[in-house]
Parts: sequence; structure tokens; C-alpha cells
Amino acid sequence: MANEKNVVQIWLKLKAEEFTKGMTDAQKKLIEFNDGIKSAASKWGAAIAAIGAATAGLVASFRAFISASNEAEMAQVRLRSALRSVGDTSQSTVDRLNAQASALQELSGVSDETVSSAQAMLAQFKLNGTQIEALTPKILDMAMATGTNLETAAFAAGRALNYGAGVLRRYGVALSEAQMKAFNAADQTGRLAMLTEILGKRFDGAAAAMGGTFTGRLNAFRNGINDI
Repeated sequence: MANEKNVVQIWLKLKAEEFTKGMTDAQKKLIEFNDGIKSAASKWGAAIAAIGAATAGLVASFRAFISASNEAEMAQVRLRSALRSVGDTSQSTVDRLNAQASALQELSGVSDETVSSAQAMLAQFKLNGTQIEALTPKILDMAMATGTNLETAAFAAGRALNYGAGVLRRYGVALSEAQMKAFNAADQTGRLAMLTEILGKRFDGAAAAMGGTFTGRLNAFRNGINDI
């Protein structure tokens, strides 16, 4: 009887040890499972965050592309409309001015849309395509040298052609009294020739210098991407 009791006790002890070991193993597996879940969640979280960031970047790039496309389209509308007002509606004129805008963008980093808007501004002062083509690079040099917005510089030049040289002094263009008198006495054709010469002597090379800087090259690259 005692032997049977001992056998039962031994058997129960073994079973208890097996149960304890089984519970310990189960607990370890549960911990490993939980750790796996956490690791997977962390990885998925990082992946989702990366996808979200990439999507946000794509949306931002798409919006920038749409904005640049709208700006380019509006610049062309303004240019064609302004040229029509002076009777210069040939496609060759538009093509020449657009080619100039692209070349000046590459030279200075200023977007071709901005250049086209300045060209349209000049046309509003009754300049034809040939006159605009001659004056635009000089105005760009002036804008770069004086820190003036390009369209504002074009507006100042147009007003000077119509109302006299006094306007130019307010935008950093120094003129002698003799130049002032000669400019104001000339007709628009004469004023245009004088203005082109004065701006050329005063600010020549400013746009190219600005375009040669890191910022200028970066702007030219970014604007080139937007044109694609």
C-alpha cells in the first residue's frame, strides 16, 4: 500500500512538473508571439508612414506642376493679348519671344513665365515684338542688379518711354541732367534706343552673374523641370 502511495505521489509530481514546464513553454511562446506582433506592427507602421510621406510628396509635386502649368498658360495668354493690341499677332513673333524667355531662364534662373509676363507688360506700352526682344534682356539685367521684381522693372521702363526719364530714377537708374533732357525731348523710338543703351551700360551682365550663382543654377534647374 505504501509503495502504491509512493508511486502515485511520484506520478503526480511528474505530471505537475510536466504541467509547469508546459505552462512555462506556453508563456514563452505567448511572449514571443506578442513580440512578433509588436515587431510586425512597428514595421508596418514605418511602411505606412513611408507610404504616407511619399504620397504627400507626390501630391505636392503634382500641385506644383499644375501651378506651373497654369502660370505658363496665363503668361502666354497675356503675351498674345498684349501683342494683339499693337497689331503684332504673327506666330513667328510669339515663337521668338518664347525662345528668348527660355534662353533668359537658362541664363539667369528667372522663370520663362516671369520673362513672358514682363514681355507682355512691355507690349501694353505699345512696343512691338522686335522692340520687346531688344529691351527685355536689358530690363532683366536692371531687375537683377537693383533687386526689383522683373514685371515691376518692365512697368518702370514702359512708363519712362511714355512719361519721361524721371520714373527711372525711382528704380535705381542714375541719369545725368543731360541724359534726362535728351531722353525727355526724344520721341518714343528715340527714347527706346536711349533706354536700351543706358540700361546696357549701367547693368550689363547682372542677369548672367546672378544666374551663375548656386541659387541661380538651382532656380534654372527647377524651372527647367517644371517646363517638362
